[in-house]
Amino acid sequence: MGRVTENKSILEVNLKNFNLFVVCILGAVLRFHCTRKNNSPILKGPYLGQKPPGMMPELFSPEIFKQFPGNIVHSAPSFSYDGKEMFYTVMPKRGPFIIKYTKMINHQWSRPDTVTFSGKTFGHNSLFANHNDLIIFKAKSSRYEESNISCLWKAARENGTWGNPVEMAPVFDGLSMGVSITASGTIYYTLLTQGSGSYDIYKSQMVEGKYAEPEKLGPQINSDVPDWQPFIAPDESYLIFSRYQGEPKSGILRLFISFKDSEGNWTEARDMGDEINQENAGWPYVSPDGKYFFFVSSRDNDCYFYKVYWVPAQIIEELKPKGLK
Repeated sequence: MGRVTENKSILEVNLKNFNLFVVCILGAVLRFHCTRKNNSPILKGPYLGQKPPGMMPELFSPEIFKQFPGNIVHSAPSFSYDGKEMFYTVMPKRGPFIIKYTKMINHQWSRPDTVTFSGKTFGHNSLFANHNDLIIFKAKSSRYEESNISCLWKAARENGTWGNPVEMAPVFDGLSMGVSITASGTIYYTLLTQGSGSYDIYKSQMVEGKYAEPEKLGPQINSDVPDWQPFIAPDESYLIFSRYQGEPKSGILRLFISFKDSEGNWTEARDMGDEINQENAGWPYVSPDGKYFFFVSSRDNDCYFYKVYWVPAQIIEELKPKGLK
């Protein structure tokens, strides 16, 4: 009888422990779902499930960019060529830039996470380079350990895993704001022009497997004020960039666009208009499918300063000079 009573007591203790275990598991599950609900909204479908914009710029997915309070959205997002991944850069109050990403799995976008190599090289302004498994981005150069000179880096993905970043050619040393790549591999980027103290847009072409010395674009693009943050069309038919206007420390950024004519020359860059250029506007980007134009702006300024806006890329065609349509 004593053994039966003892076994019964042990059984009761084990049941209590099991019930406590079940309660803890359920609590953890509930906390996970609450965290998901509060910090990471469930987004499904193309372009984070956002309703396509009309012909006026609209805010793009504020749910994603508000998840990290105190961090500033540094530039427009970059999408993979299949549209199932999005990379973007945030600038914390302290510390280096961080490249974040989200991925669509079974039609649902994942909770944003940090790219595995981001913290190692302080990367930002990432861009998919003509296919889904290669990205290029700006980061501090390893060739100048005692300074903050930046260069262009690349990282390749194999079997679903990003490899270690590789520093690209010295022709990209001193890279400043913005980088873009054509379908043929020509890279457009910003450098501080020696002697002028101003930022200008350059390009470097791939010649016999190597990137050639940078070539400064002409006066149709570059002016006597900073011109930077280029986005080049894959076929080089147009170039969008931001230009600083006004007095130092009190001016604003406005987006400009130039088109190539039938002879391969750039047209005089023109302002993209007040509908785009409300307050500061910069970091232009067109989605790989050619459907949408993205940029950042400080209009309707709040706690995270720059916001991402999008609009149908049709506006690019509407800005084309009549003789080129």
